Amino acid sequence: RIHNNNNNNSIGSTAACNHFEEHGSYFRKRQPPYLLWTAIRDPARRSTSWTFHKTFSKARQQPNEQKILDGLKISKNFQVNYLIQDKRISKKKNKWSGMAAGRAMQRIRDQIMSNYNFISIMERMDESLVVFKLLFGLKDTDILVFSSKRSGGYMTSHTKNGGYTECYPLVKPFTTPKVDSYIANAFRQANYDYLLYEVANRSLDLTIDSLGRDRVQREVQKYQILKQLINEKCESETHFPCSINGTLQPELAEKNCYNYDRGCGHACVDQVMEDYENIAGN
Repeated sequence: RIHNNNNNNSIGSTAACNHFEEHGSYFRKRQPPYLLWTAIRDPARRSTSWTFHKTFSKARQQPNEQKILDGLKISKNFQVNYLIQDKRISKKKNKWSGMAAGRAMQRIRDQIMSNYNFISIMERMDESLVVFKLLFGLKDTDILVFSSKRSGGYMTSHTKNGGYTECYPLVKPFTTPKVDSYIANAFRQANYDYLLYEVANRSLDLTIDSLGRDRVQREVQKYQILKQLINEKCESETHFPCSINGTLQPELAEKNCYNYDRGCGHACVDQVMEDYENIAGN
């Protein structure tokens, strides 16, 4: 949820899409005020995390070096494919194979960077959220959230009609020397996720320069203080679909989360921020 602060730069949002299949629909149908926002991650970290989640956590297979390598090999160019808007391109197999870097850069610029209002960086999420707030005139409450997916915790499987089926443990990712060598060499070859990551980081840096680095740094420090306050006040009161010991608790989650495991603890965050703003105002 994004509040509208009644100024010329602010927006209001009432919908969010979770996966790329829905991005194109929102992109085509969106009417002002709108916001198309996404996040990207270091390609090696994202692919390793995806492999561990899909293969070792959800499918409950025993982790081993070869399965990690197999997961990395099939996830090259995942993010550029995931975020591209033109379905004629996104549905083609090997669409990035043999493409020159200049052509790939043009496709990233035209099909991704130009189509999203904002792209955040997972490894720089504090900076990204603060810049996001400043650009669109948002409130601190809009960018303060809990993470529902933590290594060593639990995640839910759910049905198409919105129900939950089970909790499964999240296996913490790891690598081996052979995996590290593959990531440093073959994984980078013709993997334009790295180009997207570089472009998005550069874009974030230029935006920070435009807003003023000192201003952004002050806001980041404020955000980190508020995030710590939220964690201290709300962690014990926030209930996710899975408990800390892996017990399914859908009734509690429905009272605490917007949808599935999204936005859990939002009521507590709003209350803590309201109290904070009242004290700060006095």
